[in-house]
Amino acid sequence: MNRTFFEYLGIADMEKIHSQILQWILSNDNKSLTSDQKNDFISDFLNIQNFQVLETITEYEKIDILIKSENRIICIENKLKSSQHSNQLDRYTRSIKKKYGEIKTCFFFLTFIEEDSNDSNWKNVSYNKLLNALQKLKIEKNTDGLILIEYIRTLENFSTIINEFLEKPSDFINVFYDGSKTKHQKKKEHKNSKQQFISENQLETIFQKLYLKKVADLLKLPDYYIIETHGNAILGVPIIKNFDIDGINFNFGFDYQKGTFKTFCTATEYKNSVCSQIPEKIPILLKKALSKKEQYGYKRINKPRTKAQYSITKGNKKNIGIDIETFSELFNSELNLSKTIIYEEIIKNIC
Repeated sequence: MNRTFFEYLGIADMEKIHSQILQWILSNDNKSLTSDQKNDFISDFLNIQNFQVLETITEYEKIDILIKSENRIICIENKLKSSQHSNQLDRYTRSIKKKYGEIKTCFFFLTFIEEDSNDSNWKNVSYNKLLNALQKLKIEKNTDGLILIEYIRTLENFSTIINEFLEKPSDFINVFYDGSKTKHQKKKEHKNSKQQFISENQLETIFQKLYLKKVADLLKLPDYYIIETHGNAILGVPIIKNFDIDGINFNFGFDYQKGTFKTFCTATEYKNSVCSQIPEKIPILLKKALSKKEQYGYKRINKPRTKAQYSITKGNKKNIGIDIETFSELFNSELNLSKTIIYEEIIKNIC
């Protein structure tokens, strides 16, 4: 797989650059597409009919991309690698509605892994859909056209690597081990060209999230979250929320990160909690579940450091990077064990 000009510039993982490229594609400065083609592109990409592009702005009111027509506005939040935080989509919605009042506004959440916006005002759209819409364009072979074609090739390289990774994750084992490494550390290791593509663009964590998103989709999990710590993605499932113990609410749940399964109890108001808030029964009951190794297989108890959280864990590095269907079955089996621990070993003995 040949590296593109954009890959040599190291922009493949830079959200801001992708936003600016999209702005350029729709601008009057891009002479490789007619105005009608640009409008058709919006129609295909975002499924908005009869939209006439007048202006495209990036980083407007903290929104990544703002596209204007005479009577409509499109807002795009571009999340190539990071996830939304601090209810930012709700804040952006209120900001735009305050600024533009009654003008019809369409909100889109553009992500690499088809992440859910979790906000009814924001429609989910993927980089894969962006690529499909760009590929349909008949591009003029001028200077601007050559630049646009090179950008499309960059997205195609992304797509190729994604498909091969999902088909056989074990061929990309660096994805699961290099998330917390620096670029300099990764350069010292021998990798094939496709592993190198992920390494040079620092895509390990987002590929981990993609892997775990496919697991969640395959299992049709009704409620889950995918986050990261230290470059390693976590797939978590809430099992019980806001369970009152001695006047304090606690959440019970299950998660997976880099070969380790965890069953945990944490204060609902975790950030404002202190470790002394953990009820005395929780460590006792978790230690009891830990002692039943043949039934549950847990091996370690994790005591709180500063916050109100207690957990038991077990790890097996052999499950890292296995095919998605096999891992999904394993994850589901461990999730059911965790539910048994929480309901049978803990909740039943607290109530």
